Amino acid sequence: MKKLFFILIIIIFTLNAQSKYDNKISHCYILIYEFKFDEAEKLLFDLIEDDPKQAEPYQLLSQIHLWFYLGCKDEGEIKIYEEYADSALTKAEIQLNDNPDNPKNHLLLGNIKMLEALAATSRDEMLSAFWSSKSSMGYFKDALSIDPELYDAHLGIGLFNYALSFIPGMFKWAASLTGLTADKRLGFENIRIAYKFGKNSRYEAGFHLAKLYSEYLAEYDSAMTVIGKLTKRFKRNTLFHYQEAVIAIQSRKFDRAERSLNKVLLLDHPKFSLTKSLTYFLLGEVEYRKNHFEKSIEWYTKFIDSTKVLDYTGIANLQIALSYSILGDDLKFQKHLLLAKNGNKDIWDDIIASEKSNYFFDNPPDSVYKQLIKIQNDLLIGGTNVLDSLQNLDIDSTKQDHLAFYDILNSEAYFNKKDYKRSVECAENVLRYKVKNEFWTRPYANIILAKNYFSIGEKKLAEDYLQDALDDNEFRFKNFIEANANNLKRKIRKFP
Repeated sequence: MKKLFFILIIIIFTLNAQSKYDNKISHCYILIYEFKFDEAEKLLFDLIEDDPKQAEPYQLLSQIHLWFYLGCKDEGEIKIYEEYADSALTKAEIQLNDNPDNPKNHLLLGNIKMLEALAATSRDEMLSAFWSSKSSMGYFKDALSIDPELYDAHLGIGLFNYALSFIPGMFKWAASLTGLTADKRLGFENIRIAYKFGKNSRYEAGFHLAKLYSEYLAEYDSAMTVIGKLTKRFKRNTLFHYQEAVIAIQSRKFDRAERSLNKVLLLDHPKFSLTKSLTYFLLGEVEYRKNHFEKSIEWYTKFIDSTKVLDYTGIANLQIALSYSILGDDLKFQKHLLLAKNGNKDIWDDIIASEKSNYFFDNPPDSVYKQLIKIQNDLLIGGTNVLDSLQNLDIDSTKQDHLAFYDILNSEAYFNKKDYKRSVECAENVLRYKVKNEFWTRPYANIILAKNYFSIGEKKLAEDYLQDALDDNEFRFKNFIEANANNLKRKIRKFP
């Protein structure tokens, strides 16, 4: 009897100690999301001192410093990440060997390998990134095979399924070599499971879920609801406020975007200087859409001057060039057209900026094109006089790009007023033009046609135009058009 009593005491003590440890780890996650990194590190060091064999504190320390590296590109941070990551991996492998039936040991190794893949990607070590991704996915799946209710594992599976769909063509051989496949829908569903049922992954899953609602499904209300809960809960989290601004711009809520961006600047976290630079870029976008071209130039210039990477410098210079053209400064227009060629050739916006730079050198914007830009901006911010402004334009019938730009704006404006007949007529006109620059108008015309036919109950026609849009979508606003297509697909599936 005494022996049984002592066994029970030991079990209770062990469970209680594990519960306290798990609670402290969960609190570390909260501190990290609150951007209280000093407090999080202090608690993690205390946990290491209490039990140096545990791998998870090292994994979380490595995560903090990888975030710092990605946020400011300080090479010292990546070295600190590597030191903690090596310790985490060694200790986690020992834990797994000692207890292979514990699903949390598999989850932990999955998280370590996921960070390893992210670090390799940030240094363009793509083959290493793919092998780490494959290893990580294996650990996450093993964790779920042991315990299907370990919902935190769904986040990693979801992120890989979604992110792998954006692999540049030159690296697809490497993904094929490692046997990795992409599935955006499966990625979305797994991330949603982690957000709904996860424990320590829930808030990070919410960040990614909001992003996917917006950029994958164009469900902006759902995206704003999710990200809004995060910014309310974690008021100091620069990344959450920044993502809220991105979603607000995508949903055409420019004033809300500006408020979120100003919060990022106010927080001004020194380890997230790249986020601050991108905030300048987005403020340039906001002012550009409001037709405040002098202000947009100021913000775009601050972005270019402050960023440490080439990403989005091409599109920023293109927007500066167009702004100067509208303001009548042809010399600065030409200067920034040249600079628009020098962005990151792996980023879609910068690729398009380079192509448009070549076009505008030979075909500088005339007065009508400049007016079309302003009217497009009015449409995006919800202006009520778009159709009147378009009717007052004198369009040269020989300029196919002008006609396509003109009619796509008319089509969207008529659709917004539920004048489906005129909207369809204008969109059909767009498909007949032979454009040399405004290629995006073709897939977008098909999207608007699909929306029109869905609105009047013509499901089959809507599906046909959606497919046409996706088959011809290799131009500017590619992600926006794909998201709108996915949004309408979901509505059609629910249609009786």
